[in-house]
Amino acid sequence: MYEGMFNALPDAAVLTDRAGEILLINPACITLFQYRPEEVIGKPIDGLLALGKDADVPADFQVHGASGE
Repeated sequence: MYEGMFNALPDAAVLTDRAGEILLINPACITLFQYRPEEVIGKPIDGLLALGKDADVPADFQVHGASGE
């Protein structure tokens, strides 16, 4: 049920585990990044993102994932 809603999102969405490993990407994400799911599933999220030198994206994702915010 949730996977259907996730796939219907109009914006790119990525589901990761707490370590930042990609578990699922939706069709909008596939269109945006031009990667097939099998190319990114199991890889770190920072491989999809253009990180600045001071970015701490995985830690930020962990906080939001743990808190639900």
